[in-house]
Amino acid sequence: MQKDSKNTGLIDTKPLPPYDGSEPYIYACYDFRDHQKVSGKIRRIQDLNYNVFYDDVESSLINLEEVLPRIDGCEAFIIFVSNNATSSDDVKGLFRYAIGEGKPMLSIYLEDESEIVMTSGWRYELLDIQKIGKWSDDLKYPRHLAGAIEKMMEG
Repeated sequence: MQKDSKNTGLIDTKPLPPYDGSEPYIYACYDFRDHQKVSGKIRRIQDLNYNVFYDDVESSLINLEEVLPRIDGCEAFIIFVSNNATSSDDVKGLFRYAIGEGKPMLSIYLEDESEIVMTSGWRYELLDIQKIGKWSDDLKYPRHLAGAIEKMMEG
């Protein structure tokens, strides 16, 4: 847990369990090696009252028979971009699958964009997707995140 920006108490940075229900949800895609970096960001999205499905397995094993139907059923897709993600064939495959399904998308950068090694293919695929650059957790981030998600959900 960490102190919130207004010093009114503590913020839980551990995400709620992955969403498993019939209401609309967002699919959060990231490389398993970024789990610690992504956890607090997923929790912020959940705290904005969005249901979020994410693969909480901390290994490189992806069960496509479980994951692809989750992408099929999601209302929107968020990809957490990092060097780990751009070097992962699984992340790229899931991202391309979501593009092919026409899912509204948002990219959230976990590292400075200039420090992420990307192929021209990755850069091309991310070109037209709304993005949030790497932010420190200041007062503007939650508002910026909320606005970006609203825009994404509008399609």
